[in-house]
Amino acid sequence: MADQLDALRLLLQLEAGVEILPADKPSHEIPDIPEEEAVHLALTRPDLLEQKKNLELAEFQTRIYQNKLEPDISLNTSLGVDALDRDRNYDPVGIGKLDNFGWSVGLIFSYPLGNRAAKNEYVKSRLKSEQIRLKIRSLEENISNEVRAALREIYSGFKQIEVADRGVEFADQRLHSFIRKHEVGLATTKEVLDVETDLADAKNNQIAALVSYADALTRLWLVTGELTDRQGIFVDETEADQLYKDMK
Repeated sequence: MADQLDALRLLLQLEAGVEILPADKPSHEIPDIPEEEAVHLALTRPDLLEQKKNLELAEFQTRIYQNKLEPDISLNTSLGVDALDRDRNYDPVGIGKLDNFGWSVGLIFSYPLGNRAAKNEYVKSRLKSEQIRLKIRSLEENISNEVRAALREIYSGFKQIEVADRGVEFADQRLHSFIRKHEVGLATTKEVLDVETDLADAKNNQIAALVSYADALTRLWLVTGELTDRQGIFVDETEADQLYKDMK
């Protein structure tokens, strides 16, 4: 235990001999966490949402390159005033009449031929979209598996705590029994010391079970992306901006 405390002081950059007291006791209660709810929460993690945004951008670029490869037809219209003949009598009033206006309507059809550059860009964009889509699918499957594995570890760890608690209780009762036997001469000192050792081992197993259970809970909060919220850690962007300004 002393070695672990020294390692923790070094990690926290504390001076040697500083006493470390836990802020809360390890949990002995199993949380009610539906698997579907945990998986749904994990699928809203920022890293997965970022990949989905990247996919939307890649698909948009793919549509742009695809449009460059398809035939195009457009409507062209024009409207204007007819030119005046210098040999004809000038009639300023007639300029405003509809007879002196000209208009035209036309269709323009275009078809790309041999546009290899656009085809290559389109193929590259499609491949990029498929890669991101596969990455998202793989990430979703991994997240779901990690959530289920973390939940199994939680339930298994809780069972280990129950077994360890019963082991401590049994070892404690056995020790009291051997102490009474020793008092009346029915047990030797060595037997009492051996039973005390068994009680110490049972308590160590209990601590290990509590640590394993706490690690399983932490792993679940990490997978679902809510670890910082559960620990009360929030990022204040205003303070970060001010810190950046102070460093400049």
